[in-house]
Amino acid sequence: MNANKREAAADTLYRAAAKIRETAEKSYPGPWLVVRCDGRGHGRIEAHEPHVEIREDDGDPACAGCAPLVADLGPTFGHLDDSGPHIALWDPVTALCVADWLDAEATLLGLMEPLVDLWNAVLKQDDRPVGEFKLGRQENGEIAMHIESTPAALTLAHRILGSAS
Repeated sequence: MNANKREAAADTLYRAAAKIRETAEKSYPGPWLVVRCDGRGHGRIEAHEPHVEIREDDGDPACAGCAPLVADLGPTFGHLDDSGPHIALWDPVTALCVADWLDAEATLLGLMEPLVDLWNAVLKQDDRPVGEFKLGRQENGEIAMHIESTPAALTLAHRILGSAS
């Protein structure tokens, strides 16, 4: 990856990390949990259609249905029941960890610039590149090693930013 491509990739990663942090800071703090409401009315609440909710997990299982609402996923059709646990995993703490990873990848891209590649191996998973192992010589002559997961980080960054490339 040449210097211009590294700079563009680092910028993309930093922008995606910033967008994650911006949305995470506005969200209910985590962790979150999935609540499957059966639709029966309780107290003043009238009977309604069964639905799936994501609520803040305050640690009290008896109050799961009254914890602050994060999202109402609507009627319980199979895909919502299956999507709820996945959505609940993406609480602000998780999102901020991913933002830190993207920032770290962006920073590492800049640190690799002075290396002259001696050996470069592409790491693959399911026949798609997920990272690289690089062994190189720095400008001062010292040998350096770097393992990066930039392809996976860039794929995530592009998804977050809504861009195709």
